[in-house]
Amino acid sequence: MESLYLSREIFDDLRRHHPSVDRFLATLFNDRLQRVSARLVEALYVPAPDRVLRRISELAETFGPDGSIPLTQEDLASLAGTTRPTVNRVIRQAEKAGAVRASRGNLAVLDKDLVSRLRH
Repeated sequence: MESLYLSREIFDDLRRHHPSVDRFLATLFNDRLQRVSARLVEALYVPAPDRVLRRISELAETFGPDGSIPLTQEDLASLAGTTRPTVNRVIRQAEKAGAVRASRGNLAVLDKDLVSRLRH
């Protein structure tokens, strides 16, 4: 990974000469605010098992066609805003249904549609 640094002076100059930078940043911040707001509403009103299944569905899309998610149950719990025991219970139920297969530090999504149908 490589990090780049722009001083405040250079960044302000860039924004002055390229107004599209401000538009890009406003769009970026708006998108981020929308995601945070949606997650807050979800955390308040969506049951934990459904949040876990939603994260599994999203991660399956993110990690690609093989459906392999290289995260621990603790990682998934953090993403779903719940506890590791809750994640464990949800994964075990999804395994019994044939939707996923869990192994140490990895979750294989076998049937994305079934994962979605398991949500209440």
